[in-house]
Amino acid sequence: MDTRLLLVFVHVLTAAVWYGGLMVAMVAIRAARGAGSPASGVAVVRRYQRVAWIALVVLLATGAYNVMPWVPVLQSGGGMQRFMWTLTAKVALFGAVVAVTAAQQWLHVRALGAGETKGFDGYLTLARVNLLLGAIVLFLGVSLTVRGGLG
Repeated sequence: MDTRLLLVFVHVLTAAVWYGGLMVAMVAIRAARGAGSPASGVAVVRRYQRVAWIALVVLLATGAYNVMPWVPVLQSGGGMQRFMWTLTAKVALFGAVVAVTAAQQWLHVRALGAGETKGFDGYLTLARVNLLLGAIVLFLGVSLTVRGGLG
C-alpha cells in the first residue's frame, strides 16, 4: 500500500474523529445540564479534550507529511499560487482551531474541574467557533485535493 495514501486516510479519519467528538461533547454537555448531572458532562468534556489534543497533533503531523511532495514544485515556482493561498489559509485556520482548543482547555475545562458549571456556556461557545473553523478547514482541504486550491 502507498504510504502517502495511508497517511491521507489517517489525516481524514483523524479530522472526522476530532470533529465528531466535538459534536458529541456538545450534545453531552446539553444532556448533562438537562438531566441535572453536570459531573457526567464534565467527564465527557475532559475525555474529549484528551482526544482533541491527540487528534490535533496527528493532523499536524500527517498534514505536514502530505504537503511534502509539493515542496519541490512550490520551490520551483511551478504556477502553484492558488494552491499556496489555499494551503496558507488552511494552515492559518488550523492554527486558530488549536488556539480555540487551548482556550477551551485553560479557561473552561479547568473551571469545570473545579466544579463551576458556568464553564459549560463558555465551552459551548468556543465549541461552536471550532465547529465553524473545522468546517472551513475541511472545505479548504477538499479544495486542495480536488482543484489544487481556490481561485
